[in-house]
Amino acid sequence: AQSLPVSALGLILQIDLDGRGHPEEVNTFYANVLLAPALFKPFPGALSDWLRLRGIGRRPILVVIYILWCAALVEAADSRSRGSFFAFFSAIALCCGAAEGILDGTSVELMQELELSGAEVQSTAFAFKTAGSLVAYAASPLTLAAFSSHYAAAKVCALVPAIAVPISMCASFPSLPPADVRISSGFSAFFSRGALFGAFF
Repeated sequence: AQSLPVSALGLILQIDLDGRGHPEEVNTFYANVLLAPALFKPFPGALSDWLRLRGIGRRPILVVIYILWCAALVEAADSRSRGSFFAFFSAIALCCGAAEGILDGTSVELMQELELSGAEVQSTAFAFKTAGSLVAYAASPLTLAAFSSHYAAAKVCALVPAIAVPISMCASFPSLPPADVRISSGFSAFFSRGALFGAFF
């Protein structure tokens, strides 16, 4: 999902929006947009922890993030100015980081529930991420070749987070903690995720 639209969006910025004529602006944007998800990631992760401890679970926020991701991708593909493109591309990057933060928490829960080692869970997750990236990079030039417009090629990529919505709604998540365990406050959930560090950093 993260890698598939990269080529189409890059062509929109560089060719359709004349990013090649403004290299300093584009380089500054990319430097900021690569850093932003890492700083933002602890906050949705902590929120999903708090929702789980409240008995709501991670599913609602993950579905909302996928919907926002899809909408941001469509809007970025509709951008006709660099300013709007930068805004929606940043939203895409933040949604990617948010989804990753939530799924990291789910991986830890699976490790505990299935009594798996951390190395086993991490290696499996890394294998799936790598396989997904390879498929996306292979499909990206095919997507560009199938459509005459970079904008259309980027919009088609929005199908990936759109498909992830019903998958997330139907997928089984690790069981919620017992009611007597759901005593953590919002502050402790945020602290446990290191969000305070991210805020000060």
